[in-house]
Amino acid sequence: MTAWVEETGGADADEYGRSVGPAPRRDATRSVIVRDEALARKVKELEGGRCQVCDTALRYLNRPYSEAAHIRGLGSPHHGPDELQNLLCLCANCHVLFDGLEIYVDAEGLVRGTRGDRAPRPLRRAPGHPIDEAHVAYHRDLCNLNARKPAAG
Repeated sequence: MTAWVEETGGADADEYGRSVGPAPRRDATRSVIVRDEALARKVKELEGGRCQVCDTALRYLNRPYSEAAHIRGLGSPHHGPDELQNLLCLCANCHVLFDGLEIYVDAEGLVRGTRGDRAPRPLRRAPGHPIDEAHVAYHRDLCNLNARKPAAG
């Protein structure tokens, strides 16, 4: 066993220090938010599995792939509801940008970048997919706060 493995209590290692066998495990107890998977399927179905921001239709393992993104996050400190009116159908890239407060939906329904570096484009909205403007405004407020933060340096 190498010194690193002995110090960290990790799995056995070969002569090059590479781990041999499965990663170590430990028991844990935690509270998790329970999401309604039927709602995630519903928003994807309503939007045809296409990103509402960039209109991309991804495929993964020969199947359509999209993500149900909460407009107002479910966790602390946002405590948003898990409901269809609080969901968007996004590709993985736009989901990261949306959650990272890099893009937002303005009051006219245009998706914009918080840095002003993106051409605005309309948020695609399928008939039958209600979106609560209060959730969109909440997210927009978060983005405005993010945009006003001084740059590090």
